Amino acid sequence: MRKLTLLLLLAACPSTLFEAPEAFCSSDAECLSGQVCARSAGVALGRCSNACGNGTLEAGEACDDGNRDDADSCLNNCQAAVCGDGVLRMDLAAGQTAAEACDDGNADFYDACTTGCLLAFCGDGFQRRDLSSENGGYEACDDGNNSDQDECTTACAEPRCGDGLKSDGEACDDGNDDNSDACLSSCIEATCGDGFRRNADGVVEGCDDENENDYDACVDCAEARCGDGFRRADLPSENEHYEACDDGNDINEDECLNDCDEAACGDEVVGPDETCDDANEDNEDGCTTLCGAARCGDGLITSGELCDDGNNDGGDSCGPDCTFNQRCFDAIGGEGDAQACVRCNGTVCNACRQVGGEQVCVEVMRVEGGLFNMGAPGEPRGDNNAWDNQFPRHEVQLSPFYIAKTETTNLSFAACERQANCLSDADAVGSDAHPRTGLTQSHARQFCRFLGADLPTEAQWEFTATNGGVDEFPWGRGAPTCDRANSNGVCAGNYGMRPVCTNSSGLAATDGANSAGVCDLIGNVMEYTQDRVTTPNNVVWSYDYIESWPQDEWIDPLSVMAGQPQAILRGGHAFITTVESYRSTYRLVYSVHRADVTGFRCAWHTVEPIEWN
Repeated sequence: MRKLTLLLLLAACPSTLFEAPEAFCSSDAECLSGQVCARSAGVALGRCSNACGNGTLEAGEACDDGNRDDADSCLNNCQAAVCGDGVLRMDLAAGQTAAEACDDGNADFYDACTTGCLLAFCGDGFQRRDLSSENGGYEACDDGNNSDQDECTTACAEPRCGDGLKSDGEACDDGNDDNSDACLSSCIEATCGDGFRRNADGVVEGCDDENENDYDACVDCAEARCGDGFRRADLPSENEHYEACDDGNDINEDECLNDCDEAACGDEVVGPDETCDDANEDNEDGCTTLCGAARCGDGLITSGELCDDGNNDGGDSCGPDCTFNQRCFDAIGGEGDAQACVRCNGTVCNACRQVGGEQVCVEVMRVEGGLFNMGAPGEPRGDNNAWDNQFPRHEVQLSPFYIAKTETTNLSFAACERQANCLSDADAVGSDAHPRTGLTQSHARQFCRFLGADLPTEAQWEFTATNGGVDEFPWGRGAPTCDRANSNGVCAGNYGMRPVCTNSSGLAATDGANSAGVCDLIGNVMEYTQDRVTTPNNVVWSYDYIESWPQDEWIDPLSVMAGQPQAILRGGHAFITTVESYRSTYRLVYSVHRADVTGFRCAWHTVEPIEWN
């Protein structure tokens, strides 16, 4: 209507007598034909103009691009776009000259948009002042550098003890209030004598009494014990921990016994100037009342002798020094002797523990260890059809160890249940000679510790099953048969376990054993290893490094990942049917909880195993 009225007026009056005044407008539609609405940036109303916006550069115009795009190089008021005009320029890519990330139309360096039309960020050297401390993006400082050791951190916060950033004046800062780790909550490095008991980062202090007295209950941050070389001076003689002496050695035949009592004839310990000490009045037993010694090899077991078979043959069970050819390991649970010993007579070894009136024994094999290639050869899903989690093949160095000849039987486990309260989640299946199944990984490990052993590590198990990384199967390179591997894939119609070390006819046999005679590594039941992971079944090798190891070497590796652990099982079970499950490199990640097809065997480590709960 406005345009029509104006046209009528123009038609009625000569143009020499009347020229329409410029009108206020908010868009081009409110102007006459041929006019544009010229507005300054950020202004709601402009004026209808015949000049700016017609594409022709005229007096008073810095530019005229003939469009109404206010976000290009020429504003709608025909002035050149500049940083600070309040209009965000959008015709340039980031990094181009004059490109703008923001434009708030002010010259304030300390808000969300700097005067260079760049978005403010922590580290740009300008402390934002438009936010309160509870807002995201708040900056307490901004020194524009990447140093956390000055008065302003790279998070634009003022440094403080406990922020996790080590700054000037702090010996350490681990960002927590835990005084049992390497850095105290005061940002001072933990030391023995600081009054805080350290139990982290591989350092365990038995105590920390914040004094330098080594003759009380705390010695160099370890609980005082007989044999530490410091005689306790804080206890009366009637106290059970009283020490008459403490020479700090393991020699029980010197002037101070290993129970920290002074040596004397009659104490049943051969001390200085004694050749025997049986603490009795019988001079006919090989040791006199003056502690004169009997002779090793005379056939009489006297003080200081574990055996005496009357000969000097080092190849039988009693050595020429009257000690067993054995190695003993710490055991847990039960009463009586807290050790289980592996004794070898020639190539036959047995791990035994005497508990109460019962002796529990397991036949074991010694494995010398060494360097071997662990994992499947070739490529994943290649000609050998191995699963991805068996790659890449890598070199592993193993220390010597012993491993049980058979899977743990119902008979052996029952002895532990009687003597050491071994736990189980299910009843035994089959005869005494069948493998014990239905246990959790922890309950299987409890039985092994009862015999001074542990579960084998995954590396130890594979070294045994591949004969040191040489063979595809424990028995060599021949194809699996029902006599070699009790499994449904080669024993048609056979759905079940059989007694350990037996063939398909039920006779004692070692057709499927490795070169040392270790049975049933493939088939019968899958076997727990000591390794634990938290990743799913496509897990690759995941070992815990010891700090001193070279980074490119695996030495006695073991995975003990925390969290919600999964056990690594090795060896196929009675129900496997696939070719890949028969290989010694086959590995499966499974729950640490019980399963009817899982069993285990034990290993005796000559190096200390890594603990997990």
